[in-house]
Amino acid sequence: RPRPDIGNDKQHVKKARIPERSQASRPSVAALRAARQQTTKIQAASSPGAASNRRRFTPQPLTVAHSSLRPDVLAHQRLSSWRPVTARQGTYLSFEEVASVSAAMADSYSEDTLKSYGSGLARWHRWCDHRGVPEQLRCPAPAELLEYFILQHAGHFSSVTIGTWLSGLRAWHRIWNQSWPAGDMRRTELIRYAALHTPSTSRKPARPAVTLEWLSAILSVVKLDSPGDVAAAAAASVALWGLLRLGEITCSPKNFDQRKNISRTGVTFASAVSS
Repeated sequence: RPRPDIGNDKQHVKKARIPERSQASRPSVAALRAARQQTTKIQAASSPGAASNRRRFTPQPLTVAHSSLRPDVLAHQRLSSWRPVTARQGTYLSFEEVASVSAAMADSYSEDTLKSYGSGLARWHRWCDHRGVPEQLRCPAPAELLEYFILQHAGHFSSVTIGTWLSGLRAWHRIWNQSWPAGDMRRTELIRYAALHTPSTSRKPARPAVTLEWLSAILSVVKLDSPGDVAAAAAASVALWGLLRLGEITCSPKNFDQRKNISRTGVTFASAVSS
């Protein structure tokens, strides 16, 4: 409807910040209330295998031989702190200058990725320690050594885990400006071999499917005057209809990063009204 304070040749944009607490008159709450009235209350059925889906994986510490090249740091710091013995060969830069470039490149990865890659790097050095592989052959690593590394762990770890280790080793080579050996196709074939021999103990049991009954059970107990309940119901709806995993639309409070995760304080509604 035209507003008296807006000219015929102008467009008015009104912005309103989301209030700190949910209002019953908000469209999202009204829609959720309507859905609740139309939805039959269904008691969520527990899956027969629900107990087996609660397996917890406790990470085991990796023991790596002591070396001045590998200081005792956290997993996400290993790619930039564990340096190859060949890091300074053929360069006019000091070690501090080379290390600063490597640290900057490592920062281009997310912390979760660095943790996974750091675990793979520790696994590589532990395997090399047990076999007595000299430092010169750990980086740059020969193709045949990498291939046998994959083969030795096939049947003991999943192919996804082994593939992540290889990605971490490749990133470590790139960060320290070391050549990565050719033959990726051969290593891909070996990872496929590892997939065929993946032990059942390395896989988590399948979880129950997300269904409309599951969503209905959630909506039946939602309190529309509770911001937390409304947020949980909205997330569940998006997960179901968007075919998403819950981890893709939620964030742990301790891992919240305002640079990557949105919050309601940073969201505004904008509506354009033209005469």
